[in-house]
Amino acid sequence: MKNYRVDFTREINRELIKRRNVIIEKYKTGRKGEHIAETYLINHGYQIIDRNFNCCFGEIDIVAKDSDYLVFIEVKTRSNNNYGRGFNSIDFIKQKHIYKSAEYYLKRQKNGKLACKNRCNRNLNFKK
Repeated sequence: MKNYRVDFTREINRELIKRRNVIIEKYKTGRKGEHIAETYLINHGYQIIDRNFNCCFGEIDIVAKDSDYLVFIEVKTRSNNNYGRGFNSIDFIKQKHIYKSAEYYLKRQKNGKLACKNRCNRNLNFKK
């Protein structure tokens, strides 16, 4: 009976290590994608205002200024398109969270003078 417990514990530990490694890789991939998106935005005249803004409604990856507009950017990075493109994973619920987070951000920052515009750029693909 004791050997069974030891084997079982080892198997659980191996599984936890595998899961931890997958989570770490996803985190690294996401951060790399955010860095690529940030570089792209800066090169196209955007001013980065905030990164990884968190509130009770969710997270906004990048807040940038484009002339008179604040732009709230959700970055989705995929290592391949096996599960669809990153844009496909932003469903109505995620859009609602981003919208609510953006509203909260604006109220918190008291940026009443900045105009808001709802736009969605679907076709930004970055190749390695």
